[in-house]
Amino acid sequence: MLGTFLSFFTFINWAYDFQFFIPQTLTFFFFLNLVASHKLTFIKVTIASLFLFLNHFIIGTLLSIILLIKYVLVDRIFIKEENIKELHFLVDISIFITCISIFLNIQGFSIERYFQQADLSVIGGVTNPNFTGNVNILIAIFGFNFLLVILGGIHYFTNKSISRSRYSLFAIIYITINLTLFFLGPTYSGKFLIGIGIFSAILIVNYIKDININNRGIILFGAMILLVNIINYSMTFGQYLNFYSHKDGQISALDSKDNNIVNYLKTSPKNCLIVSDPYTQIIIAGLTNNKTADAQYMLTESRRKLVDFYKDPNPNSYQDLHGIKELKGVKNICFLYTSRIEEAVKLNNVLWVDNIYSYIVNNNYPIGNSKKLIDFMATRGYQITFQNENFILFENN
Repeated sequence: MLGTFLSFFTFINWAYDFQFFIPQTLTFFFFLNLVASHKLTFIKVTIASLFLFLNHFIIGTLLSIILLIKYVLVDRIFIKEENIKELHFLVDISIFITCISIFLNIQGFSIERYFQQADLSVIGGVTNPNFTGNVNILIAIFGFNFLLVILGGIHYFTNKSISRSRYSLFAIIYITINLTLFFLGPTYSGKFLIGIGIFSAILIVNYIKDININNRGIILFGAMILLVNIINYSMTFGQYLNFYSHKDGQISALDSKDNNIVNYLKTSPKNCLIVSDPYTQIIIAGLTNNKTADAQYMLTESRRKLVDFYKDPNPNSYQDLHGIKELKGVKNICFLYTSRIEEAVKLNNVLWVDNIYSYIVNNNYPIGNSKKLIDFMATRGYQITFQNENFILFENN
């Protein structure tokens, strides 16, 4: 029960392992069910690995490798007494490799900085912090558990007289693999922390079971851990909710003002590709049957040209906007001007322009005088088919 609570109250914002409806966390959910199975065979592992890969090609590949390690090393080798020392030697190597990755990160190395420059130019900047930032992320995730995980790992290797749990061994393997990838720093390496809370809980629980504490002490110790975890969870979850908090007090990925355009496009779908700010495009692509300019994956260069056009609608900026990658070969285009774009134009709130994964959730900056924009769009054959204080939809005649 303690392990369940520890896992539940470990909030990993960077891996989103609390949302099972997105591909990587759904893949992890399937992985957990496979790990819990006692009837794995090589054929089943092979088929399961293919299934995990098809669910998410990055996380699925990682979890497939870990599943294979679990089957070969833990399930097939660990049960043989004569192989225990060799298996623990492999675990020592995995910890050593993790230490190397930490040392490299301290020196400023990351895969994205040295080998993924092309990806970073598309994204709009580095996606991972330096070593100090990475440590702060881990502390924010684990809180007091950070110390317990370290103690659990030390305890596992130093207490030879205590029967070692195969689950603790596998937990150490899982944690070291994920931490190695996290510190090596490919783009958005936080995603590799997925599930680390669950396997840390396994290590902690086995540690508490093995140390000499009476039942009352275990209850008090467990209660203290739970209390600290709940406080830490509340703090980190609160930071996550801040992003989705609206000025009217509502906490949602959707702004209530977006409902008007969503309802309109649901009842009056358009036979055109809708170009707007990335967050509005996510909403339209997700909640209606209308096509957008690559939704949230609209390139940073395209975002800049979008804002530049609305700052000064003229033939040149219009031509530049038509030349963006997302509109190549598209003949029928609708332009949706929003409060989010208005805010970027009037207040220079352009963080979402420079980074492909930055957005403005709030859509509450009313559209002001748009006569220049409306007049220019009319010269290009566009008429307004929907308009309120937050949206102006231009559709070609």
